Amino acid sequence: MRNIRAHIAIHVSFMLLFFFMAVKQAAAAGPYTNGSIGNLVWKDLDGDGIQDAGEPGCQQVQVILLDGTGATVSTTVTDAAGNYIFNNVDAGTAGKTFQVWFKLPSGYRFSPVPGLTLDADNNDAHPTTGKTDPFTLLPGQSINDIDAGIINIAGGTLPLHRLVLRASLSGNIVNLEFEAENEMNTSHFVVERSFDGQNFSEITTVAVSGPLNTPTEYNLSNNIQGLLSYPVVYYRIKAEDNASRAAYSNIALVRLSKVSGIRVWPNPFTEEVRISYTGSSVTMLDVVLSDLGGKVAWSGAFKASGGPNQFIIKEADRLSSGIYFIRVTDRNTGQSFAERVVK
Repeated sequence: MRNIRAHIAIHVSFMLLFFFMAVKQAAAAGPYTNGSIGNLVWKDLDGDGIQDAGEPGCQQVQVILLDGTGATVSTTVTDAAGNYIFNNVDAGTAGKTFQVWFKLPSGYRFSPVPGLTLDADNNDAHPTTGKTDPFTLLPGQSINDIDAGIINIAGGTLPLHRLVLRASLSGNIVNLEFEAENEMNTSHFVVERSFDGQNFSEITTVAVSGPLNTPTEYNLSNNIQGLLSYPVVYYRIKAEDNASRAAYSNIALVRLSKVSGIRVWPNPFTEEVRISYTGSSVTMLDVVLSDLGGKVAWSGAFKASGGPNQFIIKEADRLSSGIYFIRVTDRNTGQSFAERVVK
C-alpha cells in the first residue's frame, strides 16, 4: 500500500510539473489576441481615388482576406452601404501580414491609388489586380480604412464609339464640352445635372450635328448662380435614339468649395489634370507644371473669374510617368500655390 501511495505521489508531482511548465511557456509567449479588418467599397464618380461627399457605397461586392502567403483566410461581401468587415482575425502574438482582395464587379474598373494602403478615404486596391499592398495586423488591432473605389465603365446600347464629357468652372458659369463619335441612330443628347452624383435631372437638350464616324465636339454653358451653396455639382450626357434606347457619358463634376488656394485632382493622374481655384476678382492665372529637377514640362495661362473656377490641363496625357509640381500664380495678387502630383 505504501508503495502504491508513493507511486501516486510521484505521478501527481510530474503532472503538476508539466502543468506549471506549460503555464510558464504560455506566459512567456504572451496573450493570444484576434483583430479585425474592414471598411468600404464605393463608386468613385469623379475617378480621383478619394471618397467625396455624395459618392455612394456599392453592395454585394466580394471581398477576400489573404494571409502573408496569398492563401485565402476568409471571404465576405459588402452590405447595402458598401461596408465589409472581417472579425476575429488571427493576429498571432506579434502581428501577422495580410492583404485584402476586392473582386471587381462587371462593368467597373478600379480607381487610381492616390496614397498608402492605410490612408483613410482613398482607394487601396491595385488598379490591375484588385489587391492591396501587404499590411500588418497587430493583436487586438482594428484596421478600419481598407477601401476600394470603383468606376463605372459600362457602355450603352447605341453604336457610339465615344461619348466623353468635360466640365470647367468660371465664376457662376459651368462650361461643358463633350465629344461624340459615330452618332448613327442618335436622336438627340440630354444634358443632366445632379447634386449628389446619383439622382440626375434634365437641364437641356442638344441636337445631333455630327457626321457618321467623325468625332464631333459640342459646347454649352450652365449658369449655376443660386446653386453655389452645393459643394459639388455633377453632370453627364445621355444620348437617346428614336426607340428610347440610351447611352451615357462619364460623369464630370465641378467643385464649388470656398477654400482658398488650389486643389488638384485626380492624383495620380493619367490623361488630364484638373485645378480648382477660388479668385477674389477677374484675373489671369499662370500655371506651370515642372518635374523634380525643376524642368518645365508644361505651362499655360487661364482667365479666372471672381469666385470658384476649375481648369483642365488636357495635354497632361503626353507627360512621362513621374512626380511633378503644379504652381498656380494669380497675376493680380501675386499669390502662388503649389501642389505635388504623380503620373
